[in-house]
Amino acid sequence: TRDFELAGGYEYEIRINATLAAMGFDAYDAVEAATRHQDFEIAARARYLLSFIRMHWTMQSDPDAVRELLADYEFRGIDERLSRIRALARLENVAGLPALCRLVRFEKSELLSKHAAIEALNLEPADENGRALLAETLRNHLGSSPRPAAQWLLAYLDLRNDPDAARAAWAALVESEQSLLQKSPGHTSPQIVATLLYHLAEVQAKQGVDELAETTARQARQLSPGNHPEQLLMHLQMAGALQRRGLFRWAEAEYRQIIEAGVPEFAVVSQRYLAEMWHDQSNDAAAAESLRDAVAIMEKLQPKTQDVEIAGQSAKQTRARMYYFESCRWEEQGDRAKQIDHLEKALKDDPAEIDALIACWRLPEQSQEFRQKIGDLIDRAASELRQQAGDPPEDANACNQYAWLVGNTKGDSDDALSLSLKSVEMNPTSGAFHDTLAHVYFGRGDYEKAVKTQTRAAELDPHSGLIRKQLEVFQAALKKQQAEAKPRG
Repeated sequence: TRDFELAGGYEYEIRINATLAAMGFDAYDAVEAATRHQDFEIAARARYLLSFIRMHWTMQSDPDAVRELLADYEFRGIDERLSRIRALARLENVAGLPALCRLVRFEKSELLSKHAAIEALNLEPADENGRALLAETLRNHLGSSPRPAAQWLLAYLDLRNDPDAARAAWAALVESEQSLLQKSPGHTSPQIVATLLYHLAEVQAKQGVDELAETTARQARQLSPGNHPEQLLMHLQMAGALQRRGLFRWAEAEYRQIIEAGVPEFAVVSQRYLAEMWHDQSNDAAAAESLRDAVAIMEKLQPKTQDVEIAGQSAKQTRARMYYFESCRWEEQGDRAKQIDHLEKALKDDPAEIDALIACWRLPEQSQEFRQKIGDLIDRAASELRQQAGDPPEDANACNQYAWLVGNTKGDSDDALSLSLKSVEMNPTSGAFHDTLAHVYFGRGDYEKAVKTQTRAAELDPHSGLIRKQLEVFQAALKKQQAEAKPRG
């Protein structure tokens, strides 16, 4: 009897599982919803059946890059799957968004489903057409999925369109995730909850509820306290995300929290990022002070006879960057002598400090001897960067750095243009790389392409003060060029 029951039971189950496997995505929502049924037996049975549904993650309409990332996705470990989720989010023109939506809805790991949603949240373009396309894609591909991560994305669209009406619903979703973090931390993470909290704080700030916004942001920062590398890395990533969204006050608070944790390597990196943020926002005094603190930390780590290196940059290189920021401060105040003094200090510590070289090359009324010295340093630095870029060029950062130096000073303009275009091709969503390309066009006298490319840079990085300021310079130059080209009548 038992053999008969087992045989019949398994045959029935095989038929059910085969049907579920064939249905794939269509079956998933219904079975997944049943896992939350009040009846324990129904919920347990649904969880069991869910494990048999095999997903074919790629679709015929997917670009090749998406197909490559998802080809063997289901057979990878959780870390590799998370890496591929993040890679999907970095694809050009949000080409990976439909696949991210698939993962939000059907990834069997609830945690990975939420990570996919966070990546989608962070994809929001700066331009209105891009935002409209993002909203349309999310609604079309998420459908009426009951999964929490899908509900976040749909609720966020409502929040963006009508914050007054949707803020309470978003706050409820955030509160629910906070509670889950306390009760079942394996189903969410501090980084996920912090991201949701910051989005809520941003809406509160835009509505003028500043005190409440600061309280919400503080709650986000207080998640995952401590000085373990994984905790500090989480806060470093959060600071960078906030900075890219123009939330500089909260980004600074995250950076300073890392610095106060007292781990030298993370403190130095945070000071550097903070300094670059201040420089971009034209606060060069604060930028220099931040790097002065970083240098002090680095010099304590080893005797002064050695040049300690942290995250690919030595103490001398960090100090050179500090002097460059000081020079920018004195230039702003109109003190040419102090500007030159700090530029020379920068190049003494690091003869390849690119921005210091560019600033020296542009100095008016300098001696022929000074021009020759700076020109030689530029040639040497450009040669080293050209070697790093490779032949054929493969290092996007080296390509960009070479183009930035040569495009703003002297050298092979054609090569600078070629490598800048290559860097943009390799990283098409980088506002900084488009900024470099615009400078190269401008240096070649092609003001129209400079404005067009810098406009794209501003779309990709709308909160960058330096990019925005340079766009105005390029626009003014183009306007003047066009006015001079008009025939006089």
